[in-house]
Amino acid sequence: MPISINDAIKACPLKRRNPTNGFYLLNAQSAAESAGGVRLVTHIGDRESDLYEEWSRVPDAQNHVLVRVCRDRRLWGQADSLYTHLSQQPSVGTYSVAVLADPRTERTAREAWLSVRLAPVQIQRPNNLSAQDYPASVSLYAVEVKEVNPPVGQEPIQGAIVDDP
Repeated sequence: MPISINDAIKACPLKRRNPTNGFYLLNAQSAAESAGGVRLVTHIGDRESDLYEEWSRVPDAQNHVLVRVCRDRRLWGQADSLYTHLSQQPSVGTYSVAVLADPRTERTAREAWLSVRLAPVQIQRPNNLSAQDYPASVSLYAVEVKEVNPPVGQEPIQGAIVDDP
């Protein structure tokens, strides 16, 4: 029987991740069970969810993770970082999007052309991770979008997401 996403979220216990900024991490390891026996739960997170711990523990047959990247990561066995590696990949396409004006950042409304690059990557375990039971690397799939030829005086629209394979 299908359940709403709100009911699924309410059924999942929460773990306090960082008491200073109020960020909560969904206890994803039990989310599929708590959500009424669904086959797959996709956990979507913004930059505050860019956590190595999540990447190494959550993805499994019932849990899938998709997160917007917050920080440039070291890649396992490579001199390049994640952002550098993605920028060196060939574009797989260019897409037009409508950009709304944002007076807070002085962004103008426009049609923007975004180039898309992607690559499988192995993210290296951070040195500052206190627990020792995390793997040395995690295999992910990374996608970068970046505006081609933004207007003069405008910051290009850009971002990256990572996804478990």
